[in-house]
Amino acid sequence: MARKFRQREDTDKSGGKFYGFLFGALTGIISAICFAGLFALVISKSDLGENAITFASYGAAALGGLICGANCAKKIGSKGLLCGLGAGVIMAVLLFACGIALTGFKGTGGVIMPLVAIAASTVGGVVGVNFKK
Repeated sequence: MARKFRQREDTDKSGGKFYGFLFGALTGIISAICFAGLFALVISKSDLGENAITFASYGAAALGGLICGANCAKKIGSKGLLCGLGAGVIMAVLLFACGIALTGFKGTGGVIMPLVAIAASTVGGVVGVNFKK
């Protein structure tokens, strides 16, 4: 008597998309931290002024957002603009929460940086969908 095993069916199809958004946001934040460290090393070794720190942090958020959107869109596989936007919003909320927790709300930088991350992740989502696997 051979027993037949039924394959498990994926009952929660939306959970896969949520994990795609979460994966994209986490890879974006990790890459933004790596880029921030790299930019901090470059700024400390060179003779750049105080303004370079602000531009480097915006650049790190933008590059992290680009990677965030691209990874999310590659994971989900369609609707790159919406995937990038959704993952970018998750990343922006996490960036904003970390910024508030670490430094408090000071100036407009706490508002502009999440917006830069959202814009870059939206572009990254379009790039990620159109990128060949």
